[in-house]
Amino acid sequence: MILSQLAATGQAICGQNSNGTPIFCDTGLPTATASSSNLQHLLQIVFGIFTAVVVLVIVIAAFNIVIAQGDSSKVAKQRGVIIYALVGLIVSISAEVIVSVVLGRV
Repeated sequence: MILSQLAATGQAICGQNSNGTPIFCDTGLPTATASSSNLQHLLQIVFGIFTAVVVLVIVIAAFNIVIAQGDSSKVAKQRGVIIYALVGLIVSISAEVIVSVVLGRV
């Protein structure tokens, strides 16, 4: 318990009072003010950006399929790009759900 307080406040134990309570002194280190809601908000932004990139990749791959002019190797390659992008999207959504469950927001 004391270690978690020290990490959050940037203080160190410099000594003890006569009754045994610790004396804290400032270390000059920055204090950590992060909370689970801050972390969840940051991760939502990251997952949102990732989702936008995946959608963009899918649109570009679909456009490349349209302009492939029936070349089966180009179509197969772009189909693979779309499949991998969808797998990445599923992994990202799963990660967001896991983070939400762990942080207790669901």
